[in-house]
Amino acid sequence: MPSTNAFGQWVQQRRKMLDYTQQELATLAACADRTIRKIESGTLSPSQHLAQRLATALQIPTKDQATVVAFARHHPDSLPPTLAPQDMSTTSIDTHPFTTIPTSPPLLFGREEDLAHIRTLILNDDIALVTLTGAPGVGKTRLVLALATQLRSYFDDSVMFVSCAPLSDPGQILPAIAKHFGIQETQPADLEAALLAALQSSQMLLILDNLEHLLSATPQLAKLLMHAPYLKLLITSRVRVHLSSEHVYVVQPLAIPDSQEDTDWSHWHTYGAVALFVHRATAIDQQFALTESNASTVVAICQRLDGLPLAIELAATRSTLLPLPLLLAQLDQRLKLLTSGVRDGVPHQQTLQTTLEWSYTLLSADTQKLFRRLAVFVGGFTFDAITAVYEGLDPHDFASSALIAMMTHMGILVDHNLVQRVNLIDNVPRFTMLETIRAYALDQLTQYDEISAVQQQHANYYLTFVETADRHFPKEDQDLWLNRCASELDNIRAALQWTADTQQQEELLRMSVAMSTFWRLRGSVCEGRTWLQNGINRAPNASVDLRVEALRMVGILALMQDDYAHADQFFTQCLALRSEVTDQSNIARALASLGRVAYWQADYPRALVLLEEGMTLMRDINDQVGLASTFLYLGLAHANMDRYDDAMAAIETGLNLYRELQYDIGIGTALGFYGRVALYRGEYQQAATMLEQSLTILESRNSIPGIARTLVYLGRVALGEEQTHNALHFFEEGLIMCQQVGDQEATALAFEGCAGVAIAHDQLEYATRLKGMADHIRQRLGAPPPHADRAFYDGLENAIRTYLQEAQRNTATAVARAFSIDNAMVDVNDLLATVVLPAPTDMHLTPREVEVLHLVVQGLTNVQVAQQLVISPLTVNAHLRAIYRKLRVTSRGAAIRFALEHQLV
Repeated sequence: MPSTNAFGQWVQQRRKMLDYTQQELATLAACADRTIRKIESGTLSPSQHLAQRLATALQIPTKDQATVVAFARHHPDSLPPTLAPQDMSTTSIDTHPFTTIPTSPPLLFGREEDLAHIRTLILNDDIALVTLTGAPGVGKTRLVLALATQLRSYFDDSVMFVSCAPLSDPGQILPAIAKHFGIQETQPADLEAALLAALQSSQMLLILDNLEHLLSATPQLAKLLMHAPYLKLLITSRVRVHLSSEHVYVVQPLAIPDSQEDTDWSHWHTYGAVALFVHRATAIDQQFALTESNASTVVAICQRLDGLPLAIELAATRSTLLPLPLLLAQLDQRLKLLTSGVRDGVPHQQTLQTTLEWSYTLLSADTQKLFRRLAVFVGGFTFDAITAVYEGLDPHDFASSALIAMMTHMGILVDHNLVQRVNLIDNVPRFTMLETIRAYALDQLTQYDEISAVQQQHANYYLTFVETADRHFPKEDQDLWLNRCASELDNIRAALQWTADTQQQEELLRMSVAMSTFWRLRGSVCEGRTWLQNGINRAPNASVDLRVEALRMVGILALMQDDYAHADQFFTQCLALRSEVTDQSNIARALASLGRVAYWQADYPRALVLLEEGMTLMRDINDQVGLASTFLYLGLAHANMDRYDDAMAAIETGLNLYRELQYDIGIGTALGFYGRVALYRGEYQQAATMLEQSLTILESRNSIPGIARTLVYLGRVALGEEQTHNALHFFEEGLIMCQQVGDQEATALAFEGCAGVAIAHDQLEYATRLKGMADHIRQRLGAPPPHADRAFYDGLENAIRTYLQEAQRNTATAVARAFSIDNAMVDVNDLLATVVLPAPTDMHLTPREVEVLHLVVQGLTNVQVAQQLVISPLTVNAHLRAIYRKLRVTSRGAAIRFALEHQLV
């Protein structure tokens, strides 16, 4: 007869299996703690409604809940074996529980979430098969061993671990399983029948490790699951087994800190990759410890090894022989370096080389060929790019049998976790390889003597790619192509380097010219100048039109860095070839660019002459983009000659041209020029409005150079409105971005603004040093302050002379001349700590701004706020800028803190 407390015992056992306390179960079942205690002790039988709630709380499948309710109401024979407690007569669990897992589980680091997630899958009554996949060396075997230990109590110690690595034939799987049951080998049919009989009523967990080379045995596994309803199957494989009942869990590499974002090294040991490295290194050398001096190098080693546990363990063992910096430097040869694995591991998992060879040999010859060729890609690739290295494919001929075959091979590589599908760029699938796997593929490509041919195909593809992109600058889809270039930047750099290394001079120059707009708009000015100058020097015999375009573009980048002497030289070289070129647009723009050089050198009459000469030629050839840009500088030149009406008219014309062209970056730039002229006229409200609109557009297009300078001018507006704390934050943010793009004149302008803030707060020595730094930059550049801004500059001079004695001024100026930019930034940060933020007394937030602020406080992103309010993200950004200005803050976090402290929402 069953126990009279059968239901109470079942509830207790089920609760413990789910790791609930009595209080937690009571909460879930909406009853008192003491009710659960009484039910488990057998002193209380639950009502039908409470039994139903208990069934739900204890995660009983819907189809079995009626049975549980009947069981609770004194029908113990109604409970299925899968739900029965150990001491019930209806139990059909094997009476000889056993385990074949190691007695001590492996030590894991950073796998808590993985363990919890997989454990939930296994304990789900509706899931019978779980497959762990992941890259070679990611630690799947260790995970299942740890799980097996954790889950023994849930399966009455009936946990079986079968290593499939030593098996060479799919027909060996069932005998290997049967062996653990003590079933002797007989005829296959008899053995299968005996195994099915043993498993039919067994409530057990069967783990099959490293199954990837025996996948043709999966129909036998499906049959086991069909005839053994209480069997749970946990498989590790580098490729999923493709059974209908399969639930796949992809094991990712260990977490690694981002040392740029998370600068506190003292808790980097909490990341799995670092913890594992330190553990293994300490096991070999007890003197080893993670310190402030070596933490960054340890993180860099883990990053280079993609967070793969096997690679990290092998590297840690080498740390006793090589100093960490040298070990990091040697990781380019990681496959040769990391060879001394543990001797008690599975043979093909003892070194990086052997574990990758194991995966490689599982591939067909054609799939191996594709795998090798993918090694030339750096940082990911698309299907179109793959076709370039897979010989003779047209990526748009989807009826091609060769293209279909290639896609099939790609699917196999993804299934085997040798290639990962990553984020979509504009709905185009993108793929990548872990660098450790890529290193092995590159080694294979070299061994097959294919590397030169495939690198050339790679370079040819990216030359075509960047020239296609360049034809879309500027057009409506410019941002799309800028983003595509950004996603392919590592590949483009590799292609540039290959053309340089192989002396393909004209191709190098063509690719550099095609990339110049990207470098200009996205702020990679130094890199762009280097490649363009390299191409110009290497290709003296390139076509005249190509050389002129290259000279003009490198001149533009030099101008962006305020290198006026070299910019003038490059533009003058363009004009010297004027009679030889067929494309006069480069000549027209070179003339206008010489006008810009004259403008920044404060030679405004010469600037007007050159700008207008360039515009005349632009009109002749209908160069609308060139005209729009030149009108803006014509406006600034007029403003600095006190012709403000002419200035506004010229900028208005440029803005309208950009609007006709639907060129957002140009529109944002033109609005910024409007704001600058308004600033010069002291019209701060108008300047703020225009500059905020400009910043919204430029930020939406990720135009780093434009954003940097706009932030500095917003700082000047805030200073003019005596919002000194806000101004200083704008200057600080602008300075950081100016350093990124190399805009030295804007850097000087920002330091002058910071000096103005210092004067407003009686910090005269700070003011003198910061203005001295700005003077030093301007003298080196040959770029005096704009005439229209002279009143502000003179005000700084007079304040310093009035309040500091000559000896103090001389000392501070001498210090400034010895300053680096970093020293000056320290002064800015010190000044930030000195300037106290006053509480705004009259904020006048509009109802819409309050709505936006309320949603931001709730943690919504700009896109989410836009969706909630049915407005565009650009509009949200504009509202936020207005909110920042009114609250006198400069960041999202500061706005949230202010709103909460002042109960604005």
